[in-house]
Amino acid sequence: MAIPWHQGYRFPHMRKFRFTEGQIVGILKELKADAKSTSVSRKYDVSESTL
Repeated sequence: MAIPWHQGYRFPHMRKFRFTEGQIVGILKELKADAKSTSVSRKYDVSESTL
């Protein structure tokens, strides 16, 4: 009997985040300071929906 691909599979390493916690705080402060979300999203190369 075959084992489904998701059972018994261990991820070799954890996901690496693109931004540190401090960087995320800085981005959110930029948005709070009335920066336009389109310019911030382009600056950090993320989608507007992510922001």
